[in-house]
Amino acid sequence: MSDLNKHPNNFFDNLENTKTILYNTVIERQVKSLNEKKILQAMEFELSQFPKDSQMDSQHTMYLGAYQTWLYDDIFWKETSVFAAFEFFMRMARSNTYFFRKFHKENPTNRTSQKKKNECFSLYQLTTLWFSWHAIRDRSIRKSMGIKKNIFG
Repeated sequence: MSDLNKHPNNFFDNLENTKTILYNTVIERQVKSLNEKKILQAMEFELSQFPKDSQMDSQHTMYLGAYQTWLYDDIFWKETSVFAAFEFFMRMARSNTYFFRKFHKENPTNRTSQKKKNECFSLYQLTTLWFSWHAIRDRSIRKSMGIKKNIFG
């Protein structure tokens, strides 16, 4: 059985180092390596990581819907680092979900509980998968993100 804490811990241990990594490279990697079905399954997995009473199973649609205009924001995709994207996602989650507004008032650090780190990592993964799902489905979104699915775009 794999360690469910491995990826969240890796992410937070290295978060400072992601200030120089463009976020669109993460999306591009997922677009090239996953298909729609795998992305949807991964999104379901990430949602299952939240506590049952968190309301994230219903509030995630409102939270993710707030990113609709960001799909076409050229500047966001050209300039945003992984670090900046994570910070932005946390702010948006606090604005658009009860769970993050109540239980995640601050971004996690290495001293944060494993449970909270896992929840914040799931939020990051869920949001990234959502962007990737849209990018797989729409070439114009990939173009605004500055990524290619294959050699033809």
